[in-house]
Order: sequence, then structure tokens, then C-alpha cells
Amino acid sequence: MTNILEPIAVLIRNSIVHQWYVSKSESDKRILKLLAGLSLSLICYVGLWVPLNNYVNTQQRQAYLAQSTADWLVANRMALEAVATSAGSGTSSPGGDQPTISQITNSAAALKITLSRLQPEADGSVSVALEQQSFNAVAQWLAGIEREQGFTIDRASIDRTSEPGLINAQLRIR
Repeated sequence: MTNILEPIAVLIRNSIVHQWYVSKSESDKRILKLLAGLSLSLICYVGLWVPLNNYVNTQQRQAYLAQSTADWLVANRMALEAVATSAGSGTSSPGGDQPTISQITNSAAALKITLSRLQPEADGSVSVALEQQSFNAVAQWLAGIEREQGFTIDRASIDRTSEPGLINAQLRIR
């Protein structure tokens, strides 16, 4: 090991920086050692501690979000199970059954309507949000789910967008 380090030590001793350091007084050498130690500490802090701390904070935030999602699932378990069982039955008679998310998404997909958000409600209805969709396609879709599937539009809020012919909508389907 000493044989490997010896040529490196010779190179350092012959360098201009080492010769400059040796020419300094003892008090200057102490100050230079202190500055070198502070610089090394700063490099360790900025290069190691800050990234590790940021990583830990990010992981804690993600864990909190995952835990809050799990808590929401536990709190809304009954409603989710009700939606899952009604979706599993697969039968729908006009005017009789509650709408299921799969029925709503399938009918919207048939008309190339993209649903931004679907949320089952406790009373069996489904809240639907649409963004930047064609007014004509949405009107045709709403008429179809009332006429063919027997669902009713309990509440509708439709707003025009800056693009001609496109709308944003909030719907409650029962």
C-alpha cells in the first residue's frame, strides 16, 4: 500500500500548491487548515445532507398521501362495495337500477367522450365531470343514457369554454 501512495505523495510535494503552502507562516497554515475543514464540511452538507433530507421529506409526503388514501378507502368501504356489487350484477332495466360507473364510461366511450372524474355518491348516484368536450356529443350522450339506459340526470351544470363548441360539465346521474 505504501508503494502505491508514495508516488502520489511525491507528486503532491512537488506541486506548486504544496510549495506555496509550505512557504506560509504557522498562523496562515492554521487558517488554511480551518478553511479547508470548513470547505469540506460545506461540501458534505450541500452534497450529502441536503439531498438526503429532501429525499426523506419527499418519501414522508408520499407516505402521508398513501396513508390518507388508505384511510379514505376504509372510511368509504361500504359505498365502494355497493358500487362494486351493483357493477358486478351487470343487469340494467330502464328506470329501475342505479347507474354504474362501467355503464356510464362505456356509453361515453362509444361517443368518444372523455370523462374527467367519476365519483360514486352514497345515495347510489354518480357524479361525473367533463372537460373540453363537444357539446353535440355530450347532448347526444345524455339523451342516450336517459332514453336507452333509463338513468336520469339529477343535476347538470354546463359551462362553455373559450373554444367554440366545447363545454365543461358537472353532472349527477341517478
